[in-house]
Amino acid sequence: MTSFKTVGDTKLSTLLRSVSRFGTLCGVSAILMLATGCPFDQCNGVDCDDGDVCTTDSCSNGECSHAAIEGCCNSDADCTQGFCSESEGNVCVECLTDAQCDDGNECTDDTCASATCTYTNAADGTACADDGNECTTEACEAGACTSTDVADGTACADDGNECTTEACEAGACTATDVADGTTCDDGDLCTEDDACTTGACGGTAIPDCCETDADCVPVLETCNLVLNRCVAVAPDCVADIDCDDSNDCTDNICTDGSCSFPNNTSSCNDGNACTTNDTCSDGACAGTAVSCPSGQSCNSSTGNCQDLTCVTDADCNDQATCTADTCNLVTGLCEFTAIDARCNDNLFCNGTEGGGSCAPDDVDAEAVSGCVRPGNPCANPTPVCQESNDSCVACTTNAQCSDGYSCTSDTCAAGSCTNTQVDSQCPDPLKCDGDDVCDPNDPAADATTGCYAPGNPCAPKVCKESTYVVGDPNTCENCTSNVDCSDGVTCTSDVCDGGTGNCTNTPDNTKCPDPLFCNGDDICDPNDLDADVNGCVNGLPAYPCANACNENTNTCFACTSNLDCSDGLSCTTDTCDGGSGACTHADNCVFPLSCNYQSGQCE
Repeated sequence: MTSFKTVGDTKLSTLLRSVSRFGTLCGVSAILMLATGCPFDQCNGVDCDDGDVCTTDSCSNGECSHAAIEGCCNSDADCTQGFCSESEGNVCVECLTDAQCDDGNECTDDTCASATCTYTNAADGTACADDGNECTTEACEAGACTSTDVADGTACADDGNECTTEACEAGACTATDVADGTTCDDGDLCTEDDACTTGACGGTAIPDCCETDADCVPVLETCNLVLNRCVAVAPDCVADIDCDDSNDCTDNICTDGSCSFPNNTSSCNDGNACTTNDTCSDGACAGTAVSCPSGQSCNSSTGNCQDLTCVTDADCNDQATCTADTCNLVTGLCEFTAIDARCNDNLFCNGTEGGGSCAPDDVDAEAVSGCVRPGNPCANPTPVCQESNDSCVACTTNAQCSDGYSCTSDTCAAGSCTNTQVDSQCPDPLKCDGDDVCDPNDPAADATTGCYAPGNPCAPKVCKESTYVVGDPNTCENCTSNVDCSDGVTCTSDVCDGGTGNCTNTPDNTKCPDPLFCNGDDICDPNDLDADVNGCVNGLPAYPCANACNENTNTCFACTSNLDCSDGLSCTTDTCDGGSGACTHADNCVFPLSCNYQSGQCE
């Protein structure tokens, strides 16, 4: 392909002349101007670039000039022959095909003849590109694509509003409101007599109409989707009696027609005869397992402890390694013989095991061995036990004197240990339970800190955490209602004396529900360490039957064997008088211990 004019050298020489001419104006060397483009981009604050590749742009004293570059073209129209080629540097070149002469105008016929492009207007009326407006038609006129409006009133695209009609007006699709009162449908099920008004469809609201439950009164009504009307909902309940989830450990409550079942802490019956003190917790009933003496197990039908029957020694196991477990083939009963020697662990610092060391029924017995350890044999003035040489020596550090309680100050002096009770070491976040006291020997003391709370410092007045000042009885308050006197114990009767403002908390045995018959009538004794969550303990040793007791039928009957008399307590020896059918339950604990009828252990 042959170029009519080569412009590369001309453009460069023009640029260099411009650099030489205007370099002084910008205060820079010609070479620097060429590198930075100073006179062509910006000089004295004036931007002279006109965006035309066929001009040389320059500036003098803030005024721009644009010199045409000889032989340069911007379009085919600049060429007297051929076409303008941007790829070859915006120069006119000869054409070889019609395609090279395409000017991008669909209203011209572009041809190449004798290396020259010719552009002839298409015939007027030739269809050209649609502009997307349905209210105009597009055709070529004098070589240009021209839009002409269609006749006014020509139908155009429906806008989806049945209260308007759409037609072309002055080349645009225009919506015109239909006559007011024209029937329509606004799509709302809860309106009627729908009609057009100023181009919008609407109707008259239908009273009490609904489309969803949200349109109705919550809880009390629901939407009937067939009738589109709110209808009353039958309440789940009218009174508490209507609510019953068949769970004794939940309360049945009716509120605004709906049932709820909050958990309670009532006494209950878990259906297991081998548990006692059954109480509700987290919506379920559970009790404490009956503790039977070694060699006996609880009869799930009666709840009584009975001897284990056997055929071979393998049938007998009291879970204590210090006993010899054998089967008496004559009686068919298991026998568990205590072997104290099995408790000898050859350790000096937990005491020397002697007679009676194997005692699986003792409350202090080890869980696996069944052994009772005498304990540390060392005391002041040699309180520190050394296992390495089986000796007791004087202490040398305070750490050797630790008694395991955080509220005591453990010190070593002159070889002896002192454990001083320090009340200030007892954390006491509450004021109304009294100033906490350090006394690890108190049965109510915390097993870790050794502290216990003595109780309401304002009794019989009312103590309120928000107003009571420790040590100031004047900040105690008179009660005004029985609620003020609540001690948090279910089985006490809490009463406020309106005259004196004093509270009384009287144990009320009738508030101790007792699902078990054979352990006597439960009594209210919140101060008993074995009291349940209601403050109640069983009535033993006041046995309800002079003879044997049947828990299943809540009846008394004449015993025929010692087994009939079993009360499930390891700290009693239960004997049947075959002549009278009466039972006796003798305390078998060794002084100074005595039978705790709540735990069943010697304490």
